[in-house]
Amino acid sequence: MVDRDAAQTVTQHVLGPDGAYEVVSKTPLAWLLQTDPAEHLEG
Repeated sequence: MVDRDAAQTVTQHVLGPDGAYEVVSKTPLAWLLQTDPAEHLEG
């Protein structure tokens, strides 16, 4: 799940083991759009 706020920050979430979403990272949208999606995947 990805949630974008009015400040143009992208907050990335993952579904945790307890069934609740946890914040993974907060990234400026402009920077995120200039990177390769593979750079944002967990190992």
